[in-house]
Parts: sequence; structure tokens; C-alpha cells
Amino acid sequence: PSRDADIFARALQSPPKQLNSCQQVQHLFLQGVRSLLQFVPGHIQNEDVRSIVRCMLECTVNAPFEVVHTAEQALQNLINANHPEVCFEELLPYTTGAEVDEALQVPRCNTLSSS
Repeated sequence: PSRDADIFARALQSPPKQLNSCQQVQHLFLQGVRSLLQFVPGHIQNEDVRSIVRCMLECTVNAPFEVVHTAEQALQNLINANHPEVCFEELLPYTTGAEVDEALQVPRCNTLSSS
């Protein structure tokens, strides 16, 4: 390949992801949740929605774009896989700052702490 083609190919590559090991685990977890919701719709029970929403929110605290974007996609799949009313009901408590701070004080999901 010519030098110009090599420069062009490098310009088209996505920038390397700078995820630490914890963020990589969170990203993989969210991709797994998203895949389950996408390819096995209806398997998640309404009672499980709260835990799933909680874990997704915990994974996005101070997270890089890749993790947040995957969480957003997983949330879309969750809404499509369940009744939208259930998802809305579970997300509603997180709509104001004080409620978010209070809700995040009690972890319901065992995610790794950022390092």
C-alpha cells in the first residue's frame, strides 16, 4: 500500500478506547445485558426492571462515553422488552437531583468501584 493509503486508513480508525479495567468490566456487563434484552425479549420480569435500571445507572457514574452509550442502548432494549409504563415508573425517582443523590446512597447492585 502507498504511504497516502496508510495515512488515510489510520485516519478512518476509531480512536483507541482508554477504559480502565473496571470500566471494561462495566462495558462488558452492559453489552451482555443489552444482548440479553435484545435477543431474549420478554425474559426479564417486571420485578427485575428496578435492579437492572439501578445497575445501569451505577455503571454510568463518571463513566466514559462508551460505557454511557452502551447503557443508553441497553435501556432502549429494556423499554422495548418490557412494558414502557414499568420502565417509566422505575426511572421516575431519578428525575430530580435530590432524589438521585438519595437513591444512589443505597447500592442495590454489586458493581466494581472505579479505580
